[in-house]
Amino acid sequence: QNESFPDDVAASVISQYNKLPAKGKPSSAREWTILAGVVLTIHGTPGSAATPCHLRVVSLGTGSKCVGESSMSDKGDVVNDSHAEIIARRSFMSYLYGELSRLDDSDVLERCPDQAAHGYMARIRPHIHVHFYVSHTPCGDASIFPMPTNVSESDRASHHVEDTDRATSSTSSLSSSSSSSSS
Repeated sequence: QNESFPDDVAASVISQYNKLPAKGKPSSAREWTILAGVVLTIHGTPGSAATPCHLRVVSLGTGSKCVGESSMSDKGDVVNDSHAEIIARRSFMSYLYGELSRLDDSDVLERCPDQAAHGYMARIRPHIHVHFYVSHTPCGDASIFPMPTNVSESDRASHHVEDTDRATSSTSSLSSSSSSSSS
């Protein structure tokens, strides 16, 4: 994979989204949504002449909402979480169940050679890799970023932000220790 690979994955998801009809999409410059998708890379089938890797978008999801606590249901009759990542995951699971239902004809799944040892009936073929794309960082702790160094002291205090230089130096030391451990 080359340096443009992440951009290729993003472009494939966005291209697939753009092919969908306008109904249900944001309608003006003031509206927006989060987009997520699952992409398979297929690297040529084993035992055949090598073919170039190609991308296949197998699920999409949009959204940024979760129903309020009073509307949630544990009966399965309400979609409690309709964030794009959740919708894309649910769609991917549905795709995999479809592939399982036609296992002998699937180009994505194969029967496990030793089902008894693995405990699984099927697996994703070894020449296929799964990639997840999301257009924005997820909610919660995953979207916390270091404060830029040009922020005033009063703004830092009001946001309870750590010293960015200290956070950067500890990140640097973590990066160098993980690089040395992987060597």
